[in-house]
Amino acid sequence: MKSSNFLKLSLLALLISFTHKGFSQGIKYTRKDSAGINIYTDTISFIIHNDMARYFSGSFWAGIEIPVKNKSSISISGIGTYGNPNFDSDHLYTGWGIEFQYRNYLGKKGRIVKTPVYFAPHLIYRNLKHTDWERFDNGIKDASYNLLYTAEEVQRDNRHIQNFEVFYGGIVIGCELFASDMFTLDMFLGGGIRVAKLKSNEINGKEIYPFEKGYGMTDLRYNGVVPRIGIRIGIINR
Repeated sequence: MKSSNFLKLSLLALLISFTHKGFSQGIKYTRKDSAGINIYTDTISFIIHNDMARYFSGSFWAGIEIPVKNKSSISISGIGTYGNPNFDSDHLYTGWGIEFQYRNYLGKKGRIVKTPVYFAPHLIYRNLKHTDWERFDNGIKDASYNLLYTAEEVQRDNRHIQNFEVFYGGIVIGCELFASDMFTLDMFLGGGIRVAKLKSNEINGKEIYPFEKGYGMTDLRYNGVVPRIGIRIGIINR
């Protein structure tokens, strides 16, 4: 298992090295002067961004993008989770997380374009709690619907709660459109590998609520390849 994790980290390091040396340009863009006549080049100090679509899946996902030179930037986001991406009120996710992206803009060094396209490897860490209110209210049954634990036993032993961590590494390609001199519209798609790991959640040395098999891809406890798509609204600061 350790060698597998080392291999994944090594591959990610190679990807970052490749993008750093290869396709790159920077967050410079063209704009018109106050009279709307002359066009000149402007440089961004940083962009405050918010992934609006995440609100509908029970997460607050916001952060900052900072250019590190003319051809690349880093983007760091904080994640607050307060709902369920499957819109299931019986299963509540709460917790926090962080995302790190290293962005390289496509094109030759120093070239200015109106709509920068970027290529970004990224890492995500999330620390989450899953609360199963259905188990809390009705107890736990087996596949034949035989009662294994009553609701009172579930509540007493916290058998309706899972504390777990999520690790995600992947790559996205996106386009940062400058909607005006103040805002950006950042659209991206890609994918990566998600690993969900149950934290210590035991009573008398026994795991009381283990992960089960068959979680769907939209479930935060799912392990495997996961596609990613998003839209971010940004506020420019020069």
